[in-house]
Amino acid sequence: MGVRPPLETIILFAAIAAAAPVLASLLGRFVRVPIVVFEIVLGLIFGPAVLGWITVNDFTTFLAGVGLATLFFLAGNEIDFTVLRERSTGPTVLGWVLSSRSASVSASSSADRSRPASSSASRCRPRRSARSCPCCGTPAS
Repeated sequence: MGVRPPLETIILFAAIAAAAPVLASLLGRFVRVPIVVFEIVLGLIFGPAVLGWITVNDFTTFLAGVGLATLFFLAGNEIDFTVLRERSTGPTVLGWVLSSRSASVSASSSADRSRPASSSASRCRPRRSARSCPCCGTPAS
């Protein structure tokens, strides 16, 4: 049998789900914000990032996955494919190429920084008094 979530977690999830539409309607007079945004903000506030009232466990991880799938589903339902067919594909392709190039540059620079210390032997120099470099173990010359 699986692990039972704490009762406080279930109550907080229900309270957040009930409070989000109320907040959306109250603030909807000034700014139009989807209910999902309020649910995410309330989850951040009550979750481990801020207050820590909701702890991470199997139950919350499962609900986070369900929430993410629901968010993607709702976002996909908002796409109007007739508008996409009418517009020029040039800017779309350019945006895709630029964003994928940016991602590859970012990933390669991040990979360079995350190499093990032994690969940085050409950059560091051990002190003369030490037998080897303290960061990578390169023998002193």
